[in-house]
Amino acid sequence: MDARRNTCPVQYDYYLVGVGAAGLAMGCLFYALARTSPHIFLLSDFFTQIFPGHSNSSGWGALPTFIHTFSFVLISVGIVGYRRSSVVIAIASLWASIELLFELGQHPVLEQTFVHALPNWLQRVPVFDQTAHYFIRGTYDIWDVVAIFAAAGLAVLLIHLLHRKGECYERAVTYDE
Repeated sequence: MDARRNTCPVQYDYYLVGVGAAGLAMGCLFYALARTSPHIFLLSDFFTQIFPGHSNSSGWGALPTFIHTFSFVLISVGIVGYRRSSVVIAIASLWASIELLFELGQHPVLEQTFVHALPNWLQRVPVFDQTAHYFIRGTYDIWDVVAIFAAAGLAVLLIHLLHRKGECYERAVTYDE
């Protein structure tokens, strides 16, 4: 095998998963501290009673959307492993599409369409039984849409830069042998 052909070290994948998980934890903390219970999709009422919500007027409203998209891309690429840039872009595009669907589902013009399109079995699954409430009570925000695309793009850029740094490290190790 050619010594110049490199792959990222395994630690790289753990690093991405760790950073992504830390981002999700930050997003949950933000929700607990800055949002009221009806606006929180995946956090239980018990947790939000411990940390009562505050107004979302701080201007940080799109931060959770940014963090979620960014974190899910990092975690997914960390689990799959860096194969090619096209795989990273596909993963980022998938998460951006999912986040965008959830954001569009909160738009006043589209929310009822999304609620009626939900399968009936979803109402019997804990946590996901709140999906209809998420669309009806949620608020569409163009800044969330901007945050989705900014986060996906930044995640792809970060992964690319980390991958290149990993290649340089491996080349130095390989040539010293």
